Amino acid sequence: MVLEIIKKYNYSNGKILELGCGEGRDARFLLENGYNILATDVSNEAIDYCRSINVDNSKSFRVLDACSSSLNERFDFIYSVAVIHMLVLQKDRDAFLSFVKNHLNENGKALILTMGDGEYEFETDIEEHLKILKEFTWKLVMK
Repeated sequence: MVLEIIKKYNYSNGKILELGCGEGRDARFLLENGYNILATDVSNEAIDYCRSINVDNSKSFRVLDACSSSLNERFDFIYSVAVIHMLVLQKDRDAFLSFVKNHLNENGKALILTMGDGEYEFETDIEEHLKILKEFTWKLVMK
């Protein structure tokens, strides 16, 4: 779907930003096919891995927290696959979407793909989640 949008809006020569690149699969494909992409992730380990397997394009991978950081550049196309649903607080989702809006060129487009059915929205109580996680971990350790 990412490639389909790039072709549809003719971003072949445009600046592309990926938010949440993980292991870099999509970015690697785009880089190998001549696209100008900056792939980012909040995880230092993910970016280190991406750089290690993309040595010739290592500068195309950068650590970035889109909820609390910004860049000094704008992009023609910004995309994110399976990231926003990981942001459990509405304030983090809002910050993420503001980042996208503030980093698009005037006629830029964004593609934000998430998990879910598009009808229901949930917000997790982090303290309750951590309590459940601690209990589960304790039970796992005791086995």
